[in-house]
Amino acid sequence: MRERVSYGNAIVNKGKKYITKGIYKLIIKDVEEVTKTAKGADTDYLKFTFDIADGEFKGYYANDYENQTNEKKWWKGTFSAFVPVDDGTERDKKTANRFKTLINAFEESNNGYHWDWNEKGLINKTIYGTFRNREYEPGKWTVECSMFVSAKEVEAKRVWSGWLEDKPLNGSSATSGNSASTSDFVNVASDTLAELPFN
Repeated sequence: MRERVSYGNAIVNKGKKYITKGIYKLIIKDVEEVTKTAKGADTDYLKFTFDIADGEFKGYYANDYENQTNEKKWWKGTFSAFVPVDDGTERDKKTANRFKTLINAFEESNNGYHWDWNEKGLINKTIYGTFRNREYEPGKWTVECSMFVSAKEVEAKRVWSGWLEDKPLNGSSATSGNSASTSDFVNVASDTLAELPFN
């Protein structure tokens, strides 16, 4: 049998362990302010790059990146948050509320941190993320970060279950409506925060 040169550089596939939906402690690796123009209007958002900070999946996204064999690699641990544009619309007010809630989660999760409109100041900060299953093609699913939540919310077991619901392609969800009742919050195990919140 002829020796194959490529064999020497090949990677042994030991079976990748994929992250599952649940709640994980994250560390922010980078933050970038992005402006996109659509239909003549600018939309601003912060693009967060993160990794899992502890537990079974610690360093998950770094390991994934290092083991990618494609010529063009990409970091898969990302989350985007819209930033208000101050145009006075009701939609922008809602965006401002969501953005402030997100920033408050960082402030509550990192002692002494206070938001000063320097997005790079969020690098190396910790935050918790809710992860859900999302269908990206018919019958094909991935796990994505759906929201950042504070350490206080997790410790108090006050995490909205809607952020953990599966998201099929048609946009339907097991959870509907904008209001949340007490039963819409999931119990988070105090001994491990990386387990499935409901199973």
